[in-house]
Amino acid sequence: KPRHPVVMDFLENPIKFSGIVEFSPNGEYIANTVLQRIHIRRTSSSDIIRTHMCADKIGHLEWSPDSTFILCVLQGRAVVQVFDVQSESVARIDEGLAGLSWVRWASDSRHILCNSDMKLRLTVWSLMAEEDVFQLKNIKTSSDEKAPCVAMSPYNNYIAAVERRDCKDFILIVDVDARAILSNWESETVDMQTINFNPSGQIICCVDHIFSYGVVLYRINGQRLANIQQPELTLGIKSVAWTKDSKLLGVGGWDGSVRVVAHLTWCLFGSFQHTNVLNRTEDSNYWIFAEQEVRDEGRRQMRAQYEIVANDRKVTLPGPQSQYGTGTKQNAQPTKKLGVSIMEFSYDGQFMATVEDSTPTTVWIWAVSTMTLRAVLWHHKPIKTLSWNPRRIQLAICCGTSRIFSWSARGASCIEMMWDGFSVHSLKWSSLGDTVVMLDRSANEFAVGYPDVPEE
Repeated sequence: KPRHPVVMDFLENPIKFSGIVEFSPNGEYIANTVLQRIHIRRTSSSDIIRTHMCADKIGHLEWSPDSTFILCVLQGRAVVQVFDVQSESVARIDEGLAGLSWVRWASDSRHILCNSDMKLRLTVWSLMAEEDVFQLKNIKTSSDEKAPCVAMSPYNNYIAAVERRDCKDFILIVDVDARAILSNWESETVDMQTINFNPSGQIICCVDHIFSYGVVLYRINGQRLANIQQPELTLGIKSVAWTKDSKLLGVGGWDGSVRVVAHLTWCLFGSFQHTNVLNRTEDSNYWIFAEQEVRDEGRRQMRAQYEIVANDRKVTLPGPQSQYGTGTKQNAQPTKKLGVSIMEFSYDGQFMATVEDSTPTTVWIWAVSTMTLRAVLWHHKPIKTLSWNPRRIQLAICCGTSRIFSWSARGASCIEMMWDGFSVHSLKWSSLGDTVVMLDRSANEFAVGYPDVPEE
């Protein structure tokens, strides 16, 4: 059936927090902040098993990859505190006058990367030694301005960093354990914006600047695998995503297209094109689901459900609200949003979910094996977050309203929150796929839900 109801059990009441809620990588714990405190909870019951106290309000929190440690960046200070989940404080890092703009764990969970303000240096600290391991200087800033252009291999304890010299990009591969630079080569990018490893940790993906559609793929020894270019396009790449097995790479452009690259030849496998007009016929292989408000007689209020759009009905998807720049509203011109801003593969690579900013209320679901459209989910409000279940084909969506939306291979459904006034601004799955956390950032509350397991 196209419509498939999903049942979700909730905890009795939402939980107060102060901005940060994170699952541990093993899915067993939830960490949330309350000003200076960190509460460690069991995922299965949300009971607090330990509380850590920091020296100041927490601005950033991150679990180590092995779920043993948790680091906190103190807001307004260049200080990082590290705690063992089961014991007390383990380490304190103070960057001093250099400042602190970005902090991440290395893959081995025993080293921490700290980037200073003003792009002065990238320091790798060790939990096993009091002094810092080594420093990298002149590391380029990525597209989000605060973070350095670096990536961590998910398995090998390697760092890929981008250095800018003589108006050219150079890639450094650093072995954290050996404290040495393994390789260093000039990249074919003009002005690299982001760099990342594929899930297997063997290939580096380099994305060029906004006015150049270019993706360059390298092995960690510097061997170039592919240089994917679209010179006829004026604008470049907005998002990239890998399948979990690293066999496919999705490239979302500012032109509204998603191009898929296959690992066998590193050539284009196919593409998906978004449009704002749909006309489903009897021969179409996809469904269009439109969010509708209906009256719930039991609760005496309105609730949402998906309506299946009938065949041979022309649907024009709504665009974004006009965004005005500086100056008066009368003489300002609205700026049009465009490009594929959200793109994510399902856990098995069978489906891809996308959001294109010219139709921000719509989620597109594509069947990758046939390169065809599978479903279109049309909502009243712009999409805030979408996330695939990491263990099964189940997509969760939120739009900043009092409900979340779900899609699986069996169909789509709407799930109402059981508390009045609770709006879901973002959501996250645990790595086990049996728990989802929903955040209401306006009320500083989060709820924990346990959805049923759909039959595939």
